[in-house]
Amino acid sequence: MNSLPFKKKFACLISHGFVGFLVTLIFLAAAQGIHAALLSYEGFNYPSGSNLVGQNGGTGFGANAWLLNSSGASISTNRPDSLSYTDASGNSLVTSGGSVFLQGLTTGNTASQPNRLLGYSRGTNSGGADGVTTWVSFLAVRRGLTTNSTIVPNNPYPRSANLSLYNSVSSNSEKLAMGNTSNTPSNTVALLPVGNIANIQTTTVSYSQTNLIVVRIDHNVGANDDAYLFVNPPLGSQPGIGLANASSLSSFDFSFNRIRPFAGGDQSANQQPFAELILDEIRIGETYEDVTPFIPKLSVAHIGSSLVLTWSGIFNLQSATNVTGPYVPVSGATSLYTNNLSAALQFFRLSN
Repeated sequence: MNSLPFKKKFACLISHGFVGFLVTLIFLAAAQGIHAALLSYEGFNYPSGSNLVGQNGGTGFGANAWLLNSSGASISTNRPDSLSYTDASGNSLVTSGGSVFLQGLTTGNTASQPNRLLGYSRGTNSGGADGVTTWVSFLAVRRGLTTNSTIVPNNPYPRSANLSLYNSVSSNSEKLAMGNTSNTPSNTVALLPVGNIANIQTTTVSYSQTNLIVVRIDHNVGANDDAYLFVNPPLGSQPGIGLANASSLSSFDFSFNRIRPFAGGDQSANQQPFAELILDEIRIGETYEDVTPFIPKLSVAHIGSSLVLTWSGIFNLQSATNVTGPYVPVSGATSLYTNNLSAALQFFRLSN
């Protein structure tokens, strides 16, 4: 199994002068260490404008590259910039590389649906094991043409756009879609067991904004599985299942070994213009922490003759006399660390 390093370090530059002080925050990320339970990561770190099909970056996919799952002129193009997410406490999801833009065929019903086989299986029916939990996360935002559909008048985007989990054992079957499907009543993020609108579990969160979508799957022994959908959850603290925005319990098998993004092609006759979707930061792991690595908010306050540094999460404060280091641990430092303004210039960073 491949794993992706996610130990991140962040530097805070602090300078002060004759009458007051100037505070500048500089965040430096260094990929170090190993997050052992992260199963797969796809950050779409590919040349801008290149086709996703044939690319084989990321980790946790073995030798399997992205494959073409449709014909025609549908689009799956790599973008140079990443999507981003910051929670209510100011913590930011770690991102890297670019993102991918999916567009169904604009002149006919051909979807953009590249797919990629994982280097492992999750759940008994895909060759894995039950009695385990799988976490899936990704960033997504719906784009494209809108319409005034008489079929679903409350959804201006009535064509499918989602990320699906598939099981290719013994036939290639869709297990769970995350996003939206054709003729969904509203333009909100949803769970779609077996990709079928009849099984939809909706939320109230708009799909037209960038969302961090996190799904917990409990692969139950000798029974159907449970899936819990969390949209824009807090980083650094696993939400309880009671806080899920939607769920599907004990009705379906969610074993999977493949992922497939989807943006439907044009179905104007059914009042469904082609779909567009931007995806980024796909992670699959065994814990919530695996799929939600974050940069903590480092706050600086001027109190009397001191600067007070505060942060959340389990991070260690380091200091140096030069922004490039070397950095050494600040002995005993915890959040609410106080640094006297009369001291020599220092640079600080957090390390996990």
